Amino acid sequence: MQDKPDMLPKATQEDIDVLAKPDASQHESAWTTFRNLPKSHRWPYFYRHFFWPIIIGVVVLAAAIAFIVNMAVTPKGQGLGVAVIDLEESSQQMDGLEDGYEHYRQVNKDLVTFENDFYLDSSNHVSAGNSQETFDVQLSGGTLNTLISTKAGLESKDVRDYVEPLADVLTPHQLGVLRDRGAIVELPLGKDGAARQVALDLGKSDEWRQHADGGTDALLAFVNVQNKQYVRLFVDYLYGM
Repeated sequence: MQDKPDMLPKATQEDIDVLAKPDASQHESAWTTFRNLPKSHRWPYFYRHFFWPIIIGVVVLAAAIAFIVNMAVTPKGQGLGVAVIDLEESSQQMDGLEDGYEHYRQVNKDLVTFENDFYLDSSNHVSAGNSQETFDVQLSGGTLNTLISTKAGLESKDVRDYVEPLADVLTPHQLGVLRDRGAIVELPLGKDGAARQVALDLGKSDEWRQHADGGTDALLAFVNVQNKQYVRLFVDYLYGM
């Protein structure tokens, strides 16, 4: 014999009917459900459905803004990248030269690098010593644009075809002052081997002699110069212009 519905207490039947009804909010958005809840129930529902997604969204947005700002304020482009090749000047001496230049007219330190770890090997190639990147990589990548070396270093196999004429880098005023001081040096560089004005005698630079213990056989030359401003300022700094 089956029980009839009217055999159940009225309250029990009402509870069953409520439970049997479909959830009216199951097709609503979480936001709509939140708005329809009594105030006393809103915070637990908000915490469960919205709190952590909002926190994660804020963190992601802050990281994106920080990345964009960093990209906007980080200096871009070539500044001064100096490679010291086959000279005995110590890192401390070159650090002094670098510090002096960085304080000269307050240039941006983030655009200045000095590499003091290059030497000529027995096959007349430039080797990188303990440097993580080879000379060729730094040269082709645009990191380096200024060389300090001896005549032999500038005439080496890895350098001679890349040295630029001084007239392509410096201003007419700078060239005139340097010529009057006898600082311009001609070397037979380039593929045709013709002598050109491609280097500066650092023995004529008081600043160089002060930091390099009087290494008067050093020459200054330029390669792959894309931004002339910092290179020209370096010449001004070295020769007191």
